[in-house]
Amino acid sequence: MPLVPVKRENALAYVPGSHRQDSVFNQYNFGALNPDGKTDVDQVDFSKIAEQSIPDIDADPESFGVVIWDMQPGDCVVFNSRIMHGGSGKLDADRELSVFTTKWLGDDVRIEFRECGMDPDHSAVMTEHGLKPGDRPGTDLYPRVWSRARAC
Repeated sequence: MPLVPVKRENALAYVPGSHRQDSVFNQYNFGALNPDGKTDVDQVDFSKIAEQSIPDIDADPESFGVVIWDMQPGDCVVFNSRIMHGGSGKLDADRELSVFTTKWLGDDVRIEFRECGMDPDHSAVMTEHGLKPGDRPGTDLYPRVWSRARAC
């Protein structure tokens, strides 16, 4: 959810339906974009589990059905985190990016620690909170905010 107006050409873009693909894509290390040179801040290595590279969506966005919108403060986009998404990360010179982001989990999620591909890697914090492989993430670290009433 942007906290400042964002023009379409600067907004996050999405490839609808791409989260349904079974392939694991080798993702870009966004830490390399940090202006302070701290590339390990957002270092996520998918190369050990990746099956293929992300296709060149920018070369022909129409063929991928890319969707993107002008956004105003308070507009909200909700999407599966596996969906291919990205943007330039650049706004007009007189504006800084300011967003509110949350991540949500379904009630079918189980903890699985991996050596690579966790984005971001919270395994140390999760372990400190007593979570182990196979657990449901239900501690104060991941509080339950809603439950669907189950039919009898």
